[in-house]
Amino acid sequence: MESVGLPMSTERGHARAPPATAGPFQGGPAIPCPTCAKRNLIAIAVTIGEHQVTMHSCSHCGARWWEREGQRVELPKVLELAAGNR
Repeated sequence: MESVGLPMSTERGHARAPPATAGPFQGGPAIPCPTCAKRNLIAIAVTIGEHQVTMHSCSHCGARWWEREGQRVELPKVLELAAGNR
């Protein structure tokens, strides 16, 4: 099997990409998951209107949370921001 870009590995005959890794976000230290304390986090930052909102997701336990300007934000508030900028 030929791979382009990322090296592929096979397990039981199925091709799969190597696990994604997330390093420090915006130059800061990698933060631990508040649920399981692992550091297997993915952070996705989006701009909604004038606000940057970041969704953090733990690859280990599946915990998910959102932050806006360094403060934790509940999902309904994120959706409210998005609805107001349509």
